[in-house]
Amino acid sequence: MTTVSYYLTKEGKYLPKPKIKNS
Repeated sequence: MTTVSYYLTKEGKYLPKPKIKNS
């Protein structure tokens, strides 16, 4: 299952941060 979260950069932009969960 792949979930995508967003993180805020120093420039004030939101970039997608993919997380891969293996259970």
